[in-house]
Amino acid sequence: MGAVNSTSLVVNPPHSPQLVSDTDSLNHGDVIFRPLEGVYGRLFNHFGIYVGERDIIHFTRDVNGAGLVERVDYETFAQGKEVRIVRDFSPNNIRRRPGRRIAQSALNIYYNLDGTKSDWDTYNNITLNCEHFASFCATGLKYSKQTKKYSPSSRDPGSFSSSSSSSETSLFSVSPMIPSSNRSPNSISSNNGPSSFPLSNMGP
Repeated sequence: MGAVNSTSLVVNPPHSPQLVSDTDSLNHGDVIFRPLEGVYGRLFNHFGIYVGERDIIHFTRDVNGAGLVERVDYETFAQGKEVRIVRDFSPNNIRRRPGRRIAQSALNIYYNLDGTKSDWDTYNNITLNCEHFASFCATGLKYSKQTKKYSPSSRDPGSFSSSSSSSETSLFSVSPMIPSSNRSPNSISSNNGPSSFPLSNMGP
């Protein structure tokens, strides 16, 4: 399946998405998304957080179906599809954090600097998916606008139904990806894991 124009296919389009022409247009902490693979790409998007040096942190499933917070390069995340930015990402009208804090939140979870990585050990299409992860990094609240398609009676971000059919197994998640090996071990995007997050080295 080729590239899909996500603006015409997204269920509940995210606010004001802008097409990403290249990573030079991305800032630390940008919430980005692209269509899912296969037929689900006509309806749903996969979300991630840009953390610098062409790297994305996102939430998906591992080979056994468990939750996986993963770090990959931009091309691996995009998988040849159009990627869009949601700079005004504020699900349920919750105030969005500054970009540097969003990136820090994603990195803290990935490196388990705040001890919360185990909170993402289970992936659930309805109650804990990639958009919940992006929302949590951006606002501190786990929220997924896309899941309203499956739980339209939800009245608050925490009230989604936990039930899902077997046909929903691959929604919002993607196969585990191979991280980029072209990173400086001394940079903020090093995959070796920093002991702390050097905000002073970050851009916008």
